[in-house]
Amino acid sequence: MKKICLLVCVVILSGCGSMIYYNQKSESVLSNMTNRELCARNKALAWTYRASKGALFSGSQYKEIRKERMKIDEIIWARTPNWDWPKINMGKIWVGMSDAQAVCAWGEPTRINRSGSQYGASEQWVYQRGSVSTQNLYFEDKKLVAFN
Repeated sequence: MKKICLLVCVVILSGCGSMIYYNQKSESVLSNMTNRELCARNKALAWTYRASKGALFSGSQYKEIRKERMKIDEIIWARTPNWDWPKINMGKIWVGMSDAQAVCAWGEPTRINRSGSQYGASEQWVYQRGSVSTQNLYFEDKKLVAFN
């Protein structure tokens, strides 16, 4: 029984020798993405790599991911010199920030509830934190008006 458990553990940890396919975006594709899309891609690349602890990517893929993340940073920082990057990079949010800034700080939400009226569009972004905890961001016309 111990030998079977050990074999299963080795297979799980090794991933059976498989790697995740990384689809690199060209500089021209990145340049045509919106700020929100760039931030979402950057967060996804960072979280995927951190979650796998490097085990699911080859060394060359890691270098390409790092290079792409640096290019994304270069593009978005050039576009948004007035953003408060130290706060955003620490995952801080504040009333008045844009939806793109929120994605840069926290990533894409788990779910978005949308509603609209003659006064404009509003969204509730739901971030699932664990099995029972959620955090919500409330936007009106792409500006954060409240959070809990």
